[in-house]
Amino acid sequence: MYARYVLTRLAAAAVTAAAATLIIFLIAHAVPADPILAMLGDKASANPELVAKFRAHWGLDKPLWEQYLIFLQGLLHGDLGESIISRRPVVADIFQYGPATIELATTAAILTAVVGIPLGIIAAVRRDTWVDHTARVISLIGVSAPTFWLAFIALAVFYGGLEIAPGPGRLDPGTMPPPFVTGMYIVDSLLAKDYDTFRDALAHVMLPSIVLAASTTGLITRTTRASMLE
Repeated sequence: MYARYVLTRLAAAAVTAAAATLIIFLIAHAVPADPILAMLGDKASANPELVAKFRAHWGLDKPLWEQYLIFLQGLLHGDLGESIISRRPVVADIFQYGPATIELATTAAILTAVVGIPLGIIAAVRRDTWVDHTARVISLIGVSAPTFWLAFIALAVFYGGLEIAPGPGRLDPGTMPPPFVTGMYIVDSLLAKDYDTFRDALAHVMLPSIVLAASTTGLITRTTRASMLE
């Protein structure tokens, strides 16, 4: 009985994974813009032979089903292909930019838990008071406001207006990154005991983390409040 359950779950996971790859593949091909024409530019795009050569190089001249099979074969071998923009393997780009993404997402998740859970608890304990109403308004704004709009407002106010937040980037200009260990500057600077770089990296990641955490903080606050009241 247990073996049958495990096999059923594995089969379902395989079908789900295959469906996910198909959806990703179709979405990439549903984008109206032509990646070859965008890469070559207006002048080079006027040369049909050059366009055909690039399409053959990227396999875009093949039928859609054959492109999908090539895509699956590459996934099974850990080959995600070559980036049209950087002309490097996609895996190399992921390894280069992945640590910064993980660092940002982790910081945002910590902020979400630290702010959202206590705010939901306080809102439930002080139900129907001004504290509860304020928490609900804050969570509603966080859930409703588009992230890109919050990012623009936060950058304009705290960086451009008040000048209390650092500018875009992971470090101030002229600051050397810490020795590479994980690729995450906050972690690597702590491992190197370089506390000046740690403070610099933490300051740069805080504003985008707050913006990223805004929507999830609203959801966590509302969920925590409802659970506490129940």
